[in-house]
Amino acid sequence: MCPYCGADAVAWYEDSHFHLGCSECDNLVIRYPIPPASFDRDRPESLLVAGGAFILRDQTAMRKGVCPYCAGTVSGALTEEGGGLEEFNERVYSSVARYVCERCSWSMHCGVPFALNMEPAVVSFFHDHGIAIFDRHPWSIYQYADDRVCSRDPWRVEVTCRIDGDVLRIVIDGDVDVIETAIEAAA
Repeated sequence: MCPYCGADAVAWYEDSHFHLGCSECDNLVIRYPIPPASFDRDRPESLLVAGGAFILRDQTAMRKGVCPYCAGTVSGALTEEGGGLEEFNERVYSSVARYVCERCSWSMHCGVPFALNMEPAVVSFFHDHGIAIFDRHPWSIYQYADDRVCSRDPWRVEVTCRIDGDVLRIVIDGDVDVIETAIEAAA
């Protein structure tokens, strides 16, 4: 589902990249390199599985501070809307999480809710609501989450996940580290 207009998302493979975009408003949600042999062109769902697997693998390593390609040290930082990347400029993000390898310069950029989809508090919150987050495509968090910038000096961004009236709030700092979590149960 498109995080901008709610229409169905479509996936395609072009120029050695997995793409996920909207079927109605033409917004590009994801563009990420994956090998052509990682999916079966006769099984469209396999493209979604491969795209999700490569993104989650790389995101997990980079969130842990290790480059998935050269094992160099990775640093995370929040950037302004769009992060200076053309493909992000049309997206509706209050800020962007950017991870960069200090050795090979491999980088990964994503909306803040997406950056937190493997945080223990998020995984637990979804699990408590009967949702196995790792059994879904990693971008599915967008249908439950939103974010807002609380401060830019110092950086503080709050991500709010809502399921069945319950709310998980996570605050991160400028290094994309979680500094606060709170759960509000539905009345």
